Amino acid sequence: MGRKTLKQRHEREKQKTLDKLQEAQEELGIELDNEEKELELEKNPTARIEELKAAVQEANTSDPEEIMLLIMEIFTIEVLYPEPGKFYTFVYNAKTPNETYDQHPLIACMGLFRWGFRGLNFHWQEYRNYTWEEIAGKLHVVEFQELDELLALQYGKFLLNK
Repeated sequence: MGRKTLKQRHEREKQKTLDKLQEAQEELGIELDNEEKELELEKNPTARIEELKAAVQEANTSDPEEIMLLIMEIFTIEVLYPEPGKFYTFVYNAKTPNETYDQHPLIACMGLFRWGFRGLNFHWQEYRNYTWEEIAGKLHVVEFQELDELLALQYGKFLLNK
């Protein structure tokens, strides 16, 4: 049997530590922080999508509002400010009158500004501007490999702002 490299040993020890930490947190009912959630996601990159698909099937729903609530419950890595080049979904309540908007955008952040950010909305297939004041809560981080499955759920909610 070959000797383990230092990197392999480090990864094995890191994994053991993470497993022990997760067991202890589950026993104590402690919520993971974003960094720990990201490490969990790295270990099993399809876990959230699998959980979401099962939850949607169990709820037997195609309602965009219910699907978005399930996404928010499962996609618990959240940020206040997006990072250009990363993907997010969130609840948005537009202020511009007589404008149709997506209340549940799924976006790729393209740039940050004082007033908000610009993103490619995958539901619209076009760029949209999002102002800080109209974001309800936090942005839920989406990984690249999760985009197709989220798009397949068709949870965009298109409203006309009056």
